[in-house]
Amino acid sequence: MAAYQPRLYREEMNSQRFHFFPSVFMESDLLVGSPPGSSMEEKAVAVRVVLEEQKRLYRLIRSMGEECPEFLISHEPLDCGGEELPPEIALMLECGRLTNTGPMSSVAGLFARAAGRVLREEAGITGELVVENGGDLYLENEREMITLIHAGEAELSGKLGLRLPPGRWGVCTSSGTLGHSFSGGQADALCVVCNSAPLADAWATSLANRVRGGNDIEPVLELARGREEIRSCVILAGGKVGVAGVLELSVAG
Repeated sequence: MAAYQPRLYREEMNSQRFHFFPSVFMESDLLVGSPPGSSMEEKAVAVRVVLEEQKRLYRLIRSMGEECPEFLISHEPLDCGGEELPPEIALMLECGRLTNTGPMSSVAGLFARAAGRVLREEAGITGELVVENGGDLYLENEREMITLIHAGEAELSGKLGLRLPPGRWGVCTSSGTLGHSFSGGQADALCVVCNSAPLADAWATSLANRVRGGNDIEPVLELARGREEIRSCVILAGGKVGVAGVLELSVAG
């Protein structure tokens, strides 16, 4: 098991716009943000339903791993299981097929999105939501939000961001030089924004695997431009930056 790495970027998340609480179960370490002003009872329900959802998903994935061990370790798309798969497992397999990665490439985005869903449906939380999972985000915002891109020791780390208009977003980042998640490339950071958090997570992994240095930025961006579901992609690699998509880039002074 990889050693725990402090998630220092969490200190930069907007504590005035959101009330945050952590929810940790096994390898799933979420930071959940909902509008401030909820009652103590509402907060307690939110904490409970998110933790229960993490446990439920963990059981589903563990069960699938027992049935098909390749599900947990493959870096290639799989066709395992039958027509009666749980929808979350079917979604992970589909994300792998669409992005040419293994099903676990979408797991962080899946957990983040699932937490957002139960906050709405079971805890009755209204207003804006953000769920952070290892640097991957599920967001529902009612006014513009800037999400920063962290890239370790890279010069522009934390200085570049994307302006998100009101909507529902998955914002996921993969790095070959930062963190413990698998990447076959050497990008300092590759950030993908989709309307689906699991799909953004899988695409971030897939595209980052193709970046070995700054010369790979443009070919990878061209691939991203050809995928309608990718709303924006930002790459930091080899001291260079590349951007594609419909969202406006924000640059800190």
